[in-house]
Amino acid sequence: MDLEKLVNWYYLTHRFPPGGFSWPLRITFIILFGGALALAIYSGIKKGKLSGYSKKIWNKLQVWGWTVSLLGFSLFLFREVRAIYLSARIYMFSWVLITIIWLILIIVLHKIKTPNKEEIIKQKKEYEKWLPQQKK
Repeated sequence: MDLEKLVNWYYLTHRFPPGGFSWPLRITFIILFGGALALAIYSGIKKGKLSGYSKKIWNKLQVWGWTVSLLGFSLFLFREVRAIYLSARIYMFSWVLITIIWLILIIVLHKIKTPNKEEIIKQKKEYEKWLPQQKK
């Protein structure tokens, strides 16, 4: 692969690039966007059964999955049918980059904001220690 093309502005923004993607790249994009779609459907099912912090992360993953799959498949289709201006390589390149950064941010923010279960149990025991106990 010629990596010099990634810094060539004309190559990335050509208004009518020749051909579609190579077969390995097509398979990679179909797996990436199809996996995002499957994650969106799964997280929609999972989100309905949970509450609290777990529901928030599944909701974010559902939004991520639907957005990535629908916009990704659209850009993939534009490239395959050679739509003028919409099939520029820079769109797909930037969308995959944004997708990866967005997923990393979701995971990192979840790790930071979600409280530790042991810490919650400890706080609950500390609180219940001062409550009057029922006699048996």
